[in-house]
Amino acid sequence: MRKFLILAFAPIFLFSCNDSENTVQENDFCDCEMLAHDNLFNHFYLEDRKSPYTGVCKLFYKNGQVKQERELVNGKNNGFYRSYSETGVLLEEGAFLDNRHHGWFRYFDEKGNLIIEVEYENGVPVNERAEF
Repeated sequence: MRKFLILAFAPIFLFSCNDSENTVQENDFCDCEMLAHDNLFNHFYLEDRKSPYTGVCKLFYKNGQVKQERELVNGKNNGFYRSYSETGVLLEEGAFLDNRHHGWFRYFDEKGNLIIEVEYENGVPVNERAEF
């Protein structure tokens, strides 16, 4: 009986927004507009201000297309970030570390052509490539 209950309720937990630090599955995300931002501490929260949000959030255009997706850990932008045009073309991708650009960011035009790559260290640009 216990196994049946676990199997019955597993999808509810897998596909809901939560504050746990579990590994994020591809279909697990929250609408970024559901998150509250605390300007003082620069953290994002889902419901209460006691537990900073960990997981993936997405913003959407009115047509339902994903506008932006990003990963947050302990309420901060930590991990991947992508933004898209209204037609679904990737416009920007990179990663954040403690709310700062970190590593290579790639910027694309409306046709999906790579325009420039910029490397960041803790939010500061340190390198650039634009010859493609």
